[in-house]
Amino acid sequence: MTATLTAPTTTLTAEHAIFTSIRTPMGEGYRVVAASGGIAPDEKQEITQRSPSHDSLCDPGESAEGLAVWRLRSGRICVAHSRHAGAEHTARGGMRVYTLIAILEPAAYCALACDPALVAQRMLAAAGREPLLKPPPKLERLDLGAPPELVAGGRAAAPENIAALMRLAGSVLGGERFVAHLPTASANTLATLFAALPLCARAATSATVGLKFATSRPVQLALLPRVSPEAARLIRGQNMTLLDFPASSGSVLPGPAAAAASRTPARSADMTGRAVETAGCTPAQDPVSRWLGWVERQWRAGRSEEVARVSVQIDAEATPERLGRIVTMLDDLERLRLNGAVTTPGVLQRMGGVGATVTQDSLELSTSPRSRAAPASFDRSELAQRYAGPPPASQPEAQLHAAIHGAIAACVDPGTCIPSSKP
Repeated sequence: MTATLTAPTTTLTAEHAIFTSIRTPMGEGYRVVAASGGIAPDEKQEITQRSPSHDSLCDPGESAEGLAVWRLRSGRICVAHSRHAGAEHTARGGMRVYTLIAILEPAAYCALACDPALVAQRMLAAAGREPLLKPPPKLERLDLGAPPELVAGGRAAAPENIAALMRLAGSVLGGERFVAHLPTASANTLATLFAALPLCARAATSATVGLKFATSRPVQLALLPRVSPEAARLIRGQNMTLLDFPASSGSVLPGPAAAAASRTPARSADMTGRAVETAGCTPAQDPVSRWLGWVERQWRAGRSEEVARVSVQIDAEATPERLGRIVTMLDDLERLRLNGAVTTPGVLQRMGGVGATVTQDSLELSTSPRSRAAPASFDRSELAQRYAGPPPASQPEAQLHAAIHGAIAACVDPGTCIPSSKP
């Protein structure tokens, strides 16, 4: 799917369906019980194959929720929010599973930052949180509101989850199919993970969270708060990696699953979903590792908005080479900032606050090799020469180029880049 920021600027709408089990003149059992008129029969069939039925949520409680996102064979995006809705009316007992579904055009999904949690939030606001157990024969399209501003903010990662999220993001960008056992897994966890990915990678990623693993729901990643022995057996038969995270640590637990993951060759993605071997690259050279290192530094410094505003502009034309160039620009800008360079606020605010003057002591930088701090000083003339040419045509490179120019101009000339004492 092409992911670009040429998204709709008016109110966003989506097709609408309900999948659950109720008695109607048409029968009973789990099925699409109501839908808007724009859903094709083939799409309904695919929804039926993938949607959760009885006893499919990980949490057996009344407040349990699940979230799924995938691309339909038609090319449209399906976002499905599942929850319990009272007692099951059949002899099986237990809780009824009620799934509210939005089907979006790719451009509308990109306009919502390819964030399934945001889509679900707007879908519930439009359709109502109360289950509709006596739906009309035909539903109206969902009004999802206006696209959010690209600078509206970012998903903040809890410090204790950052290491785990970085491991998961690396697996996604490496093209792995995997199941992650993360006791704190929730829709917000998935949204935060997506925030670490370039927009084009989000658009190509299918995922579930809060739903029991099932072969009828093939996805690239499934986040589970618990993994039963039965689920572990199913996973082993699906050519998927099982990543196991403890409750209070971001480290992968030792064991067969972790060992298998550690033997997986290093891979990056060409941002269209195809895996590209990068086994010959060290972490310092691999564009994906460098990107994740930059994301981790921003998260640990409390700059999640900065991550959101850069990542959402990396569209379907991104390649590992382009991602590497973007990270180089971000690293250069970070060096300028760590040296106290005064930058041009107007340009940098649009990049999410990267123009703020930040000192080395104010940053909570990770000690991992991937997240090493920028050097204390560097050659200003070399940096000026590197960015002497015209700015790139694409974003975010053009904004980064302008920001770096502004920061260099604020440095003392010649020699190393030292903050200017001029007012």
